[in-house]
Amino acid sequence: MSSLNSRCSLYASRFALWQQNVIFQYVSFLLATITTLLVLFWPPVAVNTQGQVDHGTFTLVMLANSAAFIHGIGFKPHTLLWRCLFTPFFAWPLLMWFLLGLV
Repeated sequence: MSSLNSRCSLYASRFALWQQNVIFQYVSFLLATITTLLVLFWPPVAVNTQGQVDHGTFTLVMLANSAAFIHGIGFKPHTLLWRCLFTPFFAWPLLMWFLLGLV
């Protein structure tokens, strides 16, 4: 567990300044808002070609959506594990994959 904490600590300290950039926070908030509005007002976006929801994938997308909102509003979690999880490095690729899959 200490190895994980040391890696997360290095990771968090290396990218802490980058994450505090207001432009990147706006991007996170915008991606999360677009994803939320799509899922709420156009539910077929969450189903596959067979008309079923892939719950594993959708859970990851919603977790990434939460991470983008958390980063977007500027909240900084105290626990190291949450700081590593709620970053744009986790959220942006998943949300972009989800949003670009609509095209």
